[in-house]
Amino acid sequence: RSAIPNLNALSQFRLAIATAEAQITRLKDVLQSDEEKFIVRSGARVFAGLKDAIEFRHLNFSYRGKHPILKDISFTIPKGQMCAIVGPTGAGKTTLVNVLIRLYECEPGSIFLDGSDIRDFAVASLTRYVGYVSQEPMLFNDTLRANVGYGLEGVSDASLHEALHKAKLDDLLGKLPDGLETQIGDRGVQLSGGERQRVSIARAFLKNPEILILDEATSALDTKTEKSIQQAIDEGRKDRTTIVIAHRLSTIVNADNVVVIEAGSVAEQGGFTELLERKGKFHEYWEMQRAKERSFFQAVLK
Repeated sequence: RSAIPNLNALSQFRLAIATAEAQITRLKDVLQSDEEKFIVRSGARVFAGLKDAIEFRHLNFSYRGKHPILKDISFTIPKGQMCAIVGPTGAGKTTLVNVLIRLYECEPGSIFLDGSDIRDFAVASLTRYVGYVSQEPMLFNDTLRANVGYGLEGVSDASLHEALHKAKLDDLLGKLPDGLETQIGDRGVQLSGGERQRVSIARAFLKNPEILILDEATSALDTKTEKSIQQAIDEGRKDRTTIVIAHRLSTIVNADNVVVIEAGSVAEQGGFTELLERKGKFHEYWEMQRAKERSFFQAVLK
């Protein structure tokens, strides 16, 4: 009878080993070098900032040689301009941006920075000049200060307050019990969806990047807050190159160039007003959104 607890403990120990073995095997598969793995190779040149333009030249991309996601993408973003990328869900808009920021490898001679192949630059030196705000904010179970200043060293309170002010978070800061030292919970659970998005935007403003990428960054905001953030983005994009993936077309009226992506290809591109007058795909999306908005307001007023 006295041996039964020891046998139970041994059984639990064997179960723990079996569970850990499966987890360790999966971890080894991730860490083990394999020629078939999709690895982004870092170049040797140091990227010192954009001086002329970002250029896509007949870019093609697919995951592990499967069906193509991006097909023959070609357009140029001059330094200091705002380029909007629009299109239906699944068209390849986010993939295009992920290839640009080197999360995925592209073919040689597909993307150029100031006339040099992007593959020639060290990835770390490139990302130093890029600020990225995704549709899904990445927040940590830490303080507001740590989340806004993530990845940066020696950030002053004045700089943090300025970034929060630009992201229209003054009211939130005033409500938090411990101010910048308030714990916001895992994935920012203590904040609303709009507040989480604005914390992510404040992080990008604090970094003060030369290239700012906004992947539907205002999608979780109400109309009033979105307008305020849009004004801040319009002010913040001065003297920097901005790429905006937009769902709400009203947020890109000030874009210098609009690129419409459909099924992984460029359907059309041009200025906002120019594309509306052309009455092509962009005009079609514009009219569809206006119709949805009218239907929504009519339903609310009934």
